[in-house]
Amino acid sequence: MRVYGITNVKGGSGKTHATVHLAYLASQRGERVAVLDLDPTRQSVNWIELAGLGLPAMPLDIKQDDLEGYIAQLRSDGDFDAVFIGHPGQRPGRHLETLLVRMWP
Repeated sequence: MRVYGITNVKGGSGKTHATVHLAYLASQRGERVAVLDLDPTRQSVNWIELAGLGLPAMPLDIKQDDLEGYIAQLRSDGDFDAVFIGHPGQRPGRHLETLLVRMWP
């Protein structure tokens, strides 16, 4: 399973747009994808629902250790080929979390 973190410390830079579109493109290529939305306003989840894309999208408010564990669980379940993680702007700790996640077993 591949994990993609879409990050930038600036708000309004297109993180949500990129996350949703990359996940949708991967799903259209036949990949089993999920979106993890770390934004407390659930922007990725909202857009996926509003557009009716039918992608699994989960809003999460978790710490680094929990994020690593959650991704490890997704990896062991084997349900997804790719996971896209969307981030809020102005919360640099979240950006560092994704960069620090052990993406390879």
